[in-house]
Amino acid sequence: MREAICIHIGQGGVQIGNACWELFCLEHGIQPDGQMPSDKTIGGGDDAFNTFFSETGAGKHVPRCVMVDLEPTVVDEVRTGTYRQLFHPEQLISGKEDAANNFARGHYTIGKEIVDLVLDRIRKLADNCTGLQGFCVYNACGGGTGSGLGCLMLERLSVDYGKKSKISFTVWCCPQVATAVVEPYNTVLCVHSLLEHTDVTIMYDNEALYDICRRNLDIERPTYTNLNRLIAQIISSLTASLRFDGALNVDITEFQTNLVPYPRIHFMLTSYAPVISAEKAYHEQLSVAEITMSVFEPASMMVKCDPRHGKYMACCMMYRGDVVPKDVNAAVATIKTKRTIQFVDWCPTGFKCGINYQPPTVVPGGDLAKVMRACCMISNSTAIAEVFSRIDHKFDLMYSKRAFVHHYVGEGMEEGEFSEAREDLAALEKDYEEVGIETAEVKIFSDYPLQGSVSIRSTKRIFHPSVDAQTGAVALGTGEECGAKVNLGSMLTALAQMVKVPQPAAEPLNSEASSLLSDDPAEFRRAVRLALSGGEVLNVGYDRVLNLKVFIFHFFICGAPKVVAVVPHGIPDAASRWVALAIPVGLSVYAVYAACPETFFVLVVYFIAHTGMNFYMKYVLSQFKVDEELKGMPMAFLLTSIQQFVAFLAFAVFLLFGHIAGGDYAVKRLRTWEERGTLVFFSLAFAGNIGLNNFSLSLLPMSVNLILRSCLPLATALVETAVQGRLSQRIAPAQWILLLLGVICTAVASYCKTPSAAQEAEAAVFSLGLCAAIGSLFFGALNMVLAGVLGDLELNPVDSTGYMALPAGFTLLLPAITTTHPVSPWAPRFPQLTDWQILQEILKRNPGALQPVFFSGILAFAYNALQYALVHRLSATHASFAGNFNMAVSILFSLLIGWEVLPEGRSTMFLLAILGNLAAFTGFTAKQ
Repeated sequence: MREAICIHIGQGGVQIGNACWELFCLEHGIQPDGQMPSDKTIGGGDDAFNTFFSETGAGKHVPRCVMVDLEPTVVDEVRTGTYRQLFHPEQLISGKEDAANNFARGHYTIGKEIVDLVLDRIRKLADNCTGLQGFCVYNACGGGTGSGLGCLMLERLSVDYGKKSKISFTVWCCPQVATAVVEPYNTVLCVHSLLEHTDVTIMYDNEALYDICRRNLDIERPTYTNLNRLIAQIISSLTASLRFDGALNVDITEFQTNLVPYPRIHFMLTSYAPVISAEKAYHEQLSVAEITMSVFEPASMMVKCDPRHGKYMACCMMYRGDVVPKDVNAAVATIKTKRTIQFVDWCPTGFKCGINYQPPTVVPGGDLAKVMRACCMISNSTAIAEVFSRIDHKFDLMYSKRAFVHHYVGEGMEEGEFSEAREDLAALEKDYEEVGIETAEVKIFSDYPLQGSVSIRSTKRIFHPSVDAQTGAVALGTGEECGAKVNLGSMLTALAQMVKVPQPAAEPLNSEASSLLSDDPAEFRRAVRLALSGGEVLNVGYDRVLNLKVFIFHFFICGAPKVVAVVPHGIPDAASRWVALAIPVGLSVYAVYAACPETFFVLVVYFIAHTGMNFYMKYVLSQFKVDEELKGMPMAFLLTSIQQFVAFLAFAVFLLFGHIAGGDYAVKRLRTWEERGTLVFFSLAFAGNIGLNNFSLSLLPMSVNLILRSCLPLATALVETAVQGRLSQRIAPAQWILLLLGVICTAVASYCKTPSAAQEAEAAVFSLGLCAAIGSLFFGALNMVLAGVLGDLELNPVDSTGYMALPAGFTLLLPAITTTHPVSPWAPRFPQLTDWQILQEILKRNPGALQPVFFSGILAFAYNALQYALVHRLSATHASFAGNFNMAVSILFSLLIGWEVLPEGRSTMFLLAILGNLAAFTGFTAKQ
């Protein structure tokens, strides 16, 4: 048995303890007199709840706890309360006079008289344990007893039980509300001891708890009882794994192992979800994903602190109730994609999850609703430093005037202890600041390959990786030792800050530059120009930001210098991401516009249509829901077939409204066999492209399929060359090189994007799948080339799309009815089905679910018409290549807004491939 002894100290600790033991008894079915009707085995010590309760020979269950206060009022409430028969009389200890909110009284005078008695009671409880694992200490650091006697107890426990874990549940002083003027003194002195003598400190403050009660429970004027019962729910969730059975139970020592990276960094934030009243609970779906997101909300924190201002080092998430590991894994994966929830870069995992099957219990007549599942999170975050900073400020305000210090000195405390405790807390803040700093290795290079570049003269020695310390030559470092922080990230950050004021004088340099830029920006730029051209130089030291500004100014004002290769090793940090996207995309768009302005509008519209269609289909396929059992869209052939039938209806409606409105649009009639034959082959090529591609997906790994699909521009170029006698456009040798480069970059990006073992597994019929994918590729290329032929036959894109819809739709019906394929989104309910059977199942269960599929048909009509318009204006190869370009830009966009994440282990290769694709398409367009 792994027992834990609870020690409740002071008014706050005893009242929280009263609420906790009330809840523990309800959870285990223990009556207020200690009897447990459901426990038939007298003295049976193997039950999990015996970690917190000991059982007497008479079958009574007694809490393993001690409650102590220096004045009798609060302990007397326990002695005369509902649970008076539950506690052993010797466990309720009280003195005759209180500590008067004075740490020194609780620690040195009044507390010292009672501490030996308390330790004797604790020793008796420890002797009754077969395997004591640690102590849970409950106190409030703002009062005299909780802080003074609490710290004295912790110091003595460290001496007597040095190897046992000590977790403290500490009520912190509030930012705005205080019960005593000297709370800042007591808190700083208490933290000084908590640092040395606890392994984990879990913090609360009343102000945060008041706000949660008002906002979530609609309690206009919360009482201490409301607050204590909320704290009790949290402590119950944290200790549930000790008292009940579960799938992923967490031992008390595991909190320390998983949450504390360094011994001093052990102050924890806590949050709990759902905190909800019974009236609201009936109207909300409290899924695992929702409660997981809720515990990360700043408003859910039990201390007034915003975790978005810091970084998480570790999170321990304790689930209880109807929760399975699969749902927890999915929720945690979603959390990791959120840009507002940041982790330090030196902690690869960051999450410790525990699951206990016992659902939360609520106190009858209490505020919280009875729910099926709940989550409690303890997190170690650098944001806790702002809590220390607030208390430091209050402490400094009083201690600078030595206010109230005489009360402490009069109780036997030395004044030097104030300064020592304050310095210790300042060091703790510094520790939290340092662990949150990203680990970026910066090296100073002296051997620069750049020769004859601009020289910068400075009155002070230059120390910056982009500026040679000897010659002042501006260069970017090369080689793998130069990461994104040194090269791409720093350059883009400087570009983003170019219009801002330089670093303040406290840096301590740049005072002259700062004043000059604010007084006369033109003169500042002139001075920079002179510095770069070898003339006069600003009388300032060149720190990191100003050196980068000098480089940027030179780049834009004096002409681009020779720049050696920039080797990015990851995407730039958050402040630079928009700039990182804007530069390659902006340069590409500008180059396309400058080279061929007449095609610019069509390319932009095609990009919008292509990206919108991809995002919408991705949403439909992932979010499609028939009912609670069947989720996801597993149709393959029939999905495209339905889209084509809807596209034909959209074409018919377009013509009908055009006729009613009196428009002069007329469909071109197919009068010759050449036109009819071309249109039939055009439709069959479209159906063959879609059908064979869907067929190959069940035979090939996804990565192979994506790599082959990225070769569509090359296949289109080959087909276009084969029939070039029929077409006027020809592809120049330079364009072939750029096309090949772009295809290779897209293939590499596809390879990087699908690295999982499941996708790389060998397919059973790889050869057949490969043939189907290649056939699909050339059918797609033929479809694009024939779109150009139809353009030469004066069939406009709208007509081509409308005429193609019915033949393609009917052609795809055949495999939709006959071909059985795996239905992974609906497994294991339906392992394999035809598309026709899938449609029947949807119509039987929820026909309305098909609405987004019908809408996708309208989007498909618009997208295909725009695609063929691009073929008519440019060429089939150019339009296919534009598709790869669109995919590259949309991936960059998805990375920036957090829809996608960089592939692990291949981020550099992936980003370089994307940028290479953009550059190749830009060059191809300029040549065209």
